[in-house]
Amino acid sequence: MNPSIRTLILTAALACLIPASALAAAKPAVTTGAAGGISPNAATVSGSLNPNGLVTTWYFQYGRTKSYGTRTTAQDAGSGAKRVPVSATLTGLANKTTYHYRLVATNSRGTTFGADRTFKTPEAPTVSTIAAAPNPAVFGQTVQVTGFLAGPRGGAGKQVALEAQAFPFTGGFQQVGNTLVTAADGGYSFVFNALIGVQLRVVDRSNSSIVSPVWTENVALRPSLKAKRGSSGRVRFSGHVRPAGSTSAVVIQRRTHRGGWKNLKAILPHKGSTADRFGKRMRARHGVYRAVARTKSGGYVEGVSRRVRVRR
Repeated sequence: MNPSIRTLILTAALACLIPASALAAAKPAVTTGAAGGISPNAATVSGSLNPNGLVTTWYFQYGRTKSYGTRTTAQDAGSGAKRVPVSATLTGLANKTTYHYRLVATNSRGTTFGADRTFKTPEAPTVSTIAAAPNPAVFGQTVQVTGFLAGPRGGAGKQVALEAQAFPFTGGFQQVGNTLVTAADGGYSFVFNALIGVQLRVVDRSNSSIVSPVWTENVALRPSLKAKRGSSGRVRFSGHVRPAGSTSAVVIQRRTHRGGWKNLKAILPHKGSTADRFGKRMRARHGVYRAVARTKSGGYVEGVSRRVRVRR
């Protein structure tokens, strides 16, 4: 037999012994998918690939141009012959920036680059913070409200205003005091007198969409207390509670040896023009006493007087 013919026959026979899957093996087939979960500094990119019967790895390239410059960690896609969905989360991105990305897959037959796609990260939010101290404040006490305007639209020179909504928190927010200009670090500070429980917020007057969370500032009743021992050995406890008409009862308490407080007597106050007044003569031994004003309105929380000492 002619040697050339013999070689052709042998080659054909060997080809019949090679599995069809091996003959079909090729570079990966790759499709770059859409981006989702896009935030100011992160996004999730997706795609799919077919290993075409060979062990295949994949990764995403991404960057601000088609030169990319950054890639994700290579992952194993197996060696099947069907499409495999893949995805990766990109972090550390710049806000308000357009990014290019594509899926890349490699097997022993070569590397396939998916089509270039883009997404744009949104602008980072500008945040207004708020805090107030003290909380609760005693009736008539000065309260300081502080915070910062931070973010792309924050910083220095922004006009901000303090708004308040008094108990029962149904009348709507109204501006308190003057509009201020934020400091170099975006900070601001307001002061006001605590007269009733309020909800507070800070509004950026140059951009009404930038509003701080609502802060609830509680106001405590303001009781006073005097103790005067009479000739009969009894002690007269008296005082007043501001504001007027806000007190349901005044409880006289004595300090215990363990540091707690024991209720002794509840006194119903008499409403005055500027304050509720109370007085009670009672037996009282040597010790430290105080008055606790119970509130009858949701606009206030209970208040505690200064301590007084009763001597033998």
